[in-house]
Order: sequence, then C-alpha cells, then structure tokens
Amino acid sequence: KLATMNKENAALKEKLLEAERYKRQWNLRLSGLKEQEGENLRKRAEHLLSRILAQWANQAEDVINTIHQVGKKDGWSRQVILQFTRKRHRETVWNMTKDSAVCKEQGLRFAQDFIKENRLAREELWPKITKARSQGKVAFYRGHVAVINGKVIKASSPF
Repeated sequence: KLATMNKENAALKEKLLEAERYKRQWNLRLSGLKEQEGENLRKRAEHLLSRILAQWANQAEDVINTIHQVGKKDGWSRQVILQFTRKRHRETVWNMTKDSAVCKEQGLRFAQDFIKENRLAREELWPKITKARSQGKVAFYRGHVAVINGKVIKASSPF
C-alpha cells in the first residue's frame, strides 16, 4: 500500500510540475530594469515594449496580461515577470529582445521563466551540451531535457 501511495504521490507531483511549466510558457523574466519610486510598472513595461517593437506602439497595453516584481525590495533592481496575453506575443518579444539595441543600451535582459526544477535540470545538463557541441554534435535544450544528436537526455535528479 505504501508503494502505491508513493507512486501516486510521484505522479501527482509530476502532474503539478507539468501544469506549472505550461503556465509559465506565457511568461518572460526581465532583469536590469532600475526601480523608480512611485512608478507605474505596467506603463513602463508597455513603453519599453513599444520602443523595442515599434509596430506594437498602439497595442502594447493589450500584449501584457499581468506584470509583477519578484523578491523583496532591498535596493537592488528586482526581476520583473511579464505574462503575455498570447504565446505568440511572448515568442516575438523573446526573439526580438536578444539583439535589441534598446535592451543593450539600458542593460536589460529578458529570460525564460523556468520553474526551479527546470533550472536545476538545465544546470546539470549544461556540461553535456557544451561537450557535445565541442565535438561537433547538434545539442540544445528542449524545456528541461537536453537533445544531443536527436537523443533526449534527462537530468539524473528526480523532480
């Protein structure tokens, strides 16, 4: 009976992690945005997006669903979580900000919003990816797993 409960517990935990991973597919994390006293973070983010993607200047307010800062206010600039109204909006921002002059001049960096388990798995798999790439193999992440020459490799640490 205990073994059955352990299996059910593990299955439920994995299901919960998958739901969290799915939910975060609409998010990006923004680092380097200096905090300003009494600021309207949403308006500031909308202005930033309209500068990065000029074609969104008139619709920036419809692109962001929710926005909030992460962590305690302690003098450092906190990360900002942007949740987009559509996944394609998120993908467009993700792709456009990698080489954005606006981001470079302001010291801003967008990153994917991974759950802790994904971050740990990716950290563990990174040496395998770099080694494979140095050997001329095709190696990349797909979520929380590595793909090396078409073969899926999972992290050893269980979630």
